[in-house]
Amino acid sequence: MKLPRKLGSRFAAGILAAAVMVTPAMAAAGTVNADGGLRLRTNASTNSDIITLLPNGTSVEVLGDAQDGWYQVSYSGWTGYVSGDYLNVSSGQVKVAAAQADTVADPSDGVTGTVNAVGGLRLRNGSGTSAAILTVVPNGTVVPVSGITEDGWFQVTYKGTVGYVSGEYLELDEDDVQTLERVGDPIYGRVTDGPLNIRSGPSTDYPRVRQLRVGAVVQIIEENNGWYQIADGFISGEYIEIIDAAEAAAATTASGTAAQIVEFAKQFLGYPYVYGGTSPRGFDCSGFAKYVYSNFGITLNRTASAQMDNGTPVSKGELQPGDLVFFLKAGSSASRASHVGIYIGNGQFIHASTSRTGVIITDINSSYYVNSFVGGRRLV
Repeated sequence: MKLPRKLGSRFAAGILAAAVMVTPAMAAAGTVNADGGLRLRTNASTNSDIITLLPNGTSVEVLGDAQDGWYQVSYSGWTGYVSGDYLNVSSGQVKVAAAQADTVADPSDGVTGTVNAVGGLRLRNGSGTSAAILTVVPNGTVVPVSGITEDGWFQVTYKGTVGYVSGEYLELDEDDVQTLERVGDPIYGRVTDGPLNIRSGPSTDYPRVRQLRVGAVVQIIEENNGWYQIADGFISGEYIEIIDAAEAAAATTASGTAAQIVEFAKQFLGYPYVYGGTSPRGFDCSGFAKYVYSNFGITLNRTASAQMDNGTPVSKGELQPGDLVFFLKAGSSASRASHVGIYIGNGQFIHASTSRTGVIITDINSSYYVNSFVGGRRLV
């Protein structure tokens, strides 16, 4: 897919300004306080979809106090809701963040629309219900509208994220609709080498905002002298390959499945270790991995060594949640791997360890495992 020289011509200046990340010093912060991790959801309810699982101790940006004790937060490019029971945030910080979150678009800045959807409106990465969900825009929110697709979806910006919402749930003045530019689906890029720095401006002279892992998919807003503007900064085009919407949606789906695999695996923390075990009555290391993945329709080989033939290889630096991680312990008679676990992010993996500990979470760089790592495999 050829990338236009100037993608930003279809965006009003106000839209591009909205895409600049809030200065971290102005943002409220929260820390996850949940031993098994905290579910990030699309809405402020346990009935809403799970976006990902935030590991215990994770720091997040608090965007506002949503409702019924739930906080709206931002983490690693995701925006969603978490239960306040498991997030340590001071009341003073919440008030500041809530004030920022309640800010709506100024109608004088251009065309705006008001969300009219009980429970919020899903912001997607393309037009149509098959496109991946980026976040949920709360009911009553006023958002800038930059375009309309042939099938009646509006291109909008919410908290720096450009996406698409169904016209059925967005109220606009009819005259404004007639002025909107016709737009197609967005352009996406995939990180080919990394970690890739996101910077606050289009050159290495600007400070780093955060990093993107290899394989991460981003929506591109504009091209600027070999740099791409994305929702929260700029990335070098040298390390990006342009992909279509179908590939982007598949990558998002895979990420969601991996998060579900990690969450499912964590349900068995503390379960017993039994040599040869492949069920909750008792697991060995490969039996645990096999059991977890089988619940998502993925069949693994039986032993740790044989499971190194499943999926595709990834290096230690490329590990993502849901990947298998393999180790060869000193003195083991195994030919390729003597132990296997499931990577859960932040340098940790979950595994059926020993008869003394059962299923536990371990730091992959701990003294016992740092020198015995022999590879990772990606299944989703």
